[in-house]
Amino acid sequence: MRFDGRPQTWTDREVAALESRIGRRLPPDYREHLLTVGSGPLTRMIVPGTGDNAILHTVLGPADIDTLLSSESSYHELIPDRYLAVADGEGGAMCIGLDDDVAGRIFWADYDHADRAGFTAALDDPGPVRTSEEIMSERYGTWAEFVADLDGWEAV
Repeated sequence: MRFDGRPQTWTDREVAALESRIGRRLPPDYREHLLTVGSGPLTRMIVPGTGDNAILHTVLGPADIDTLLSSESSYHELIPDRYLAVADGEGGAMCIGLDDDVAGRIFWADYDHADRAGFTAALDDPGPVRTSEEIMSERYGTWAEFVADLDGWEAV
C-alpha cells in the first residue's frame, strides 16, 4: 500500500468504537490492517475498470469514518448499510461488506453511476435517501487481496 506520508495506526479503543457504532465486528484482515498498518492519505491512483474516472486517495481513519456516518447530503448516504466505506476517492469509495453474504469482500461504490441513474437528486431533498445495490460492484474477495493489488494500480 503506497501511503502519501506516514499512516496512522488505530488503537484497540478506536476499532472497538467503530464496531460498536456499526453494530458489527470488522472483518479480521481489515481489523488487523487498521491496528498494524493504519490509515491515511494514499498516493493518488486510478481505480481500474472505471475508465480513468475514479481516483482512490485515502484509507479512511477513525475521524473520517465517524464524519461519514454522521453526515447528511453526502454521496456516502447512497451506500447500503451492509457496507462500510473504508477508502475514499473521487467518483466513489471502496467499501467492505459487513453482512454475512458479503462479509469481508471489497466493493466499489460508484458515485458516477449514482449520478447517471438519478440517485443523487435525493441528496438535496429532505427525508431519507434511497440507497442502492446498483452502485455497488464487487472488486475483491478480501481486504488482503485488495491491498496486494493496489501496488499494480496506476498512480496519477
